[in-house]
Amino acid sequence: MSKIEDIASYTALIARAMQPIYDKISRIENSVEHFKFYINAIHDLEYRRLFQIESSKPENAGKLWQYGYKVYSQNDEDGMIAEIFKRIGITTKTFIEIGVGNGIECNTAKLLVEGWSGLWFEGQPDNGKGTIEPHFSKRFSIKEVFVTVENINSLLSEASGWGEVDVCSIDVDYNTYWLWKALTVIKPRVVIIEYNALWPPPISLVVPYDHKAVWDITNYYSASLEAMTQMATGKGYSLVGCDLTGTNAFYVRDDLVGDKFLQPYTAEKHYMPVNYNFNHSSGHPSRIAPYLNVVASDGVKL
Repeated sequence: MSKIEDIASYTALIARAMQPIYDKISRIENSVEHFKFYINAIHDLEYRRLFQIESSKPENAGKLWQYGYKVYSQNDEDGMIAEIFKRIGITTKTFIEIGVGNGIECNTAKLLVEGWSGLWFEGQPDNGKGTIEPHFSKRFSIKEVFVTVENINSLLSEASGWGEVDVCSIDVDYNTYWLWKALTVIKPRVVIIEYNALWPPPISLVVPYDHKAVWDITNYYSASLEAMTQMATGKGYSLVGCDLTGTNAFYVRDDLVGDKFLQPYTAEKHYMPVNYNFNHSSGHPSRIAPYLNVVASDGVKL
């Protein structure tokens, strides 16, 4: 028997000996996937139970988060955005979002799919979000740039020619407060902004500005809801709600808010504490791509 035949024989022998191990690994992997499925299902059931508990509390009656639901957003922001525009109306169907990650889970993806136009800004190198842009290139673009206090107005100057911007979402973790404070080139009708729910009202704190800073995966970031709301008041905005997880705050421009939302428009009234366990874990992975619009009179509209 030649050396080549010897090697082939030994290889086949090793493969046969290893096959039971491969089979066991495959069974373990399948078991892990099933276990993850059941854990996610239990998590979702717990989410619904806790949602019902929070909704039944008298102090939570009429709060915006009760209208929440998730399509592409991290939590229930998609539904809250829809409810806000149901009350104040839509003008230009335009959005800006600063800090979108991979684009699969953000506050304006649903609006994009629904026909809105806008810009996304993300400082991290492309990690999949680039596959979204070609589908919507006529009315949407992604700018891969690190947004700072020093460049935010020049970067967003493009949007100043849109007329009114309907919604702007800012979530860059560390410097979120400072970016909105510096923004002057546009005055969106609605602003969605991440706050640090670690600090309840009336505590008013913000991290010092650092143009190079990024989130270090700790609870040291952004600003308390009280600090954010004080700044927002100075810019002409009213706090109309926070999402159930204590992640994002929703502000509407003062000339639009009227009595359309739960008053008073204060941090104390609308604050939600850290509830990061209130989120959705199951369901199919997200894919952001065009749908066809079905209308009653014409059938399918492209």
